[in-house]
Amino acid sequence: MLALVAVVLGAFLVVGTPWSAGAGTTTAAGPVAASAPTPASPALPADPAQALEVLRGADAAAAEALVGSWAPQLSAKKQGLVVDGETYDAATILTDHQRLRGQQPDAILVWSGDYTSFRSGDFWITLVNRSFPSADAANAWCESAGFGPDDCYAKRLSHTGGYASHTALRTGEGSGTGLRESAVPGGATPTLGAVWAPNQTGFGAVRPPEVYAGGDPTGMVTDVTWQSWGGPTAIGRGTGSWMPPDGYVSDSVSRPAVVVATNLGDCHGRLAYRSVGWYFPTEGETSLPPGNGYEDICDGP
Repeated sequence: MLALVAVVLGAFLVVGTPWSAGAGTTTAAGPVAASAPTPASPALPADPAQALEVLRGADAAAAEALVGSWAPQLSAKKQGLVVDGETYDAATILTDHQRLRGQQPDAILVWSGDYTSFRSGDFWITLVNRSFPSADAANAWCESAGFGPDDCYAKRLSHTGGYASHTALRTGEGSGTGLRESAVPGGATPTLGAVWAPNQTGFGAVRPPEVYAGGDPTGMVTDVTWQSWGGPTAIGRGTGSWMPPDGYVSDSVSRPAVVVATNLGDCHGRLAYRSVGWYFPTEGETSLPPGNGYEDICDGP
């Protein structure tokens, strides 16, 4: 009898707690893999910046084991990021990660600069240490775990591929293009995403006359006049820096630009366009090239 109890107990420890998706579990999106062993949280130094680095090192092997498969992403924060009026620094980033780790014990900390599947290399990312065969399966886990569309979506770590092919945002009521007008408090006017990096202009504003992502000049459009705003897609015209194919930023020249804001949805409780980009008609461009622009101007990577 004691041997039988030991076998049963061992099986429970392998599968995990009742709210975990165990081996063999299925969802509408297909089979769901069990969580992999997650490193225990190490002793952390008092300095928050050093503590983040310690966690990054402790979770590095678990993160590498996820490369090539899909996992739920719970958070992306960087120093200087402003969310709901709060400016994040090392201390608040650490607090955010520890809060999520307390809710989801198999969460790990990843530095976006270690992988090519993030647009920016300076974000602290909280992932759930679960390997899924598809983006749909990872997003189904997010839903089953009770996370909202803006709080959890599928991500695939990679050392070779880019953002677009390794990110699968969720859509539906409250997020993305599926946001219903009835879900918008008071018929709110949408903003252009939110501020997601330092030195930006236009983001978080309504019909901004200038859009600047905070980096080199190719990320700026000035003198923007919006021809539409508030529908599924907003169109504006302004002046941007066009860089020749295979050229350098220093080769950029000013050209008329058409600005396209899309992906209307919830951005931290506010209605916003979550994607934006621009193209240059005088250079033969008739629409926004696939993969160009900024695909998540609510959170960043």
